[in-house]
Amino acid sequence: MLEKLKNLFVELDEVPKTPDPMANKDGKIHAEAPKAPVAVVFPVTPTLLGQADPEIAQILEKAITDSNLKGFDYFEFREVLVKMAGIPMTEEQKFQAAFAAAQSMGVDKATLTKAIDHYIGILDGKKVEFQTYVESVIASEVTSKEQAIEASNQEIQKEVGEIERLTKSIQERRRQQDETSVAIAQARVTIQNKGASFEATYLAIVGSLQSDRTKIETYLK
Repeated sequence: MLEKLKNLFVELDEVPKTPDPMANKDGKIHAEAPKAPVAVVFPVTPTLLGQADPEIAQILEKAITDSNLKGFDYFEFREVLVKMAGIPMTEEQKFQAAFAAAQSMGVDKATLTKAIDHYIGILDGKKVEFQTYVESVIASEVTSKEQAIEASNQEIQKEVGEIERLTKSIQERRRQQDETSVAIAQARVTIQNKGASFEATYLAIVGSLQSDRTKIETYLK
């Protein structure tokens, strides 16, 4: 399958020119022309998005060339039309002239249309290969990357949720720290006040005791 895709999508080498299988040296049509793989060119306009691509047309033309049926069929009929491109004839006249050449080779209209169906089948096969290739490219270059983005988004959401949780936790702890700081400040003031009260009370009592001792020593003989 890989080789088929390579044949379908890589740039093709230029197809070498071969002699006209319909004519001999004097240019006349002869009954037993040698079979040779000659590129059959189909008119394709320059590519725009969604329009025919000349490079793809070259690949598909090669697929037709590689599957050329034996004998004179639509492939050679089309080749005759291509070679009459510069002749001043109407399209109908060219088709009639090419069909005359086909009839001289024992080919009728049914043979030509049947051959066209054969080549359309070949192109349908290439279309399936192309669609398979596109699906594989989408799987590797699009779907897998979309899945990676989705997985990344899920991880981001988890991290955002974790950040929100941590933010709330930090805010709660800071609130608790602020409350604790207020409590500490209040406790410090209370302790300082108690300490000052204790010191004042202590001095008052000690002073009273010392005063009484002095009085005892003075008043009592």
